Amino acid sequence: MSIPAKPTLTTPPTAPVRGEDRASFATKANNYVVFIGTNVTDLTAAIDWQNTVFAAVESAADDAAQSVVDAAEKVVLAADQVTLAENQVALAADQVTLAEAAASAAGVTANADAWVSGASYSVNDNAISQIDFKTYRAKSTFTGQTTDPSEDATRWANLIPDVLNGLATSLELQRYNETVATGSATLDRADGGIQTFTMTANITLAVTIAAGESLTFHLSAGDTYAVTWPTITWVGGSVPTLTADDVIEFWKIGSTLYGAYVGAV
Repeated sequence: MSIPAKPTLTTPPTAPVRGEDRASFATKANNYVVFIGTNVTDLTAAIDWQNTVFAAVESAADDAAQSVVDAAEKVVLAADQVTLAENQVALAADQVTLAEAAASAAGVTANADAWVSGASYSVNDNAISQIDFKTYRAKSTFTGQTTDPSEDATRWANLIPDVLNGLATSLELQRYNETVATGSATLDRADGGIQTFTMTANITLAVTIAAGESLTFHLSAGDTYAVTWPTITWVGGSVPTLTADDVIEFWKIGSTLYGAYVGAV
């Protein structure tokens, strides 16, 4: 909204003064009566201009408040994206470890033959156990031994690291997703990043999230029942006025819990 130029007020004429001669007094009085009509017009224009300025300031404040809400939503989205990226980095690191272990196992088992009872072996010879089918390397030169390498740690060293077996069974490829929890006025981030609740009476809300976490809350029946909020620093500075269905975003920085009213659904 554009603001028009500030109106100019007409300078009042010299007012009549008791004791002046009759002609001067009459002339000044007539001039002042004319000024009063002009002054009413000037003041009306000034009041209109003032109302225009007030409306422009209020509109600018609303725009600024909405910009803060939009920025808060972007902060929450960025935090979720950072968490997703961290999960992907951790998964990639596990995959690298598995690949390295597999490559190591492939290298040491290449060209290894099945162990033969009573055969002759030289130091650093490889043989595949007939019991666990792992590859073992001879620690010394010997002949005529009948104990399988898996049961003879004195003469044989296991070349396949145990980490490969554990990692192969424990590694899970996980898809990032949010859990949706329903039906509680006590919000705990551990129950899911998106939580819903329909009020059937007035409630006292509790929000449990750790620093750096966020939570999206879908609340119904806010126009019928009242909510007693925990200590929250609200975006825009005031507690939201609820409707039948509302979405509110919570997040925590340090020990401060923040809240932003996203809007009515």
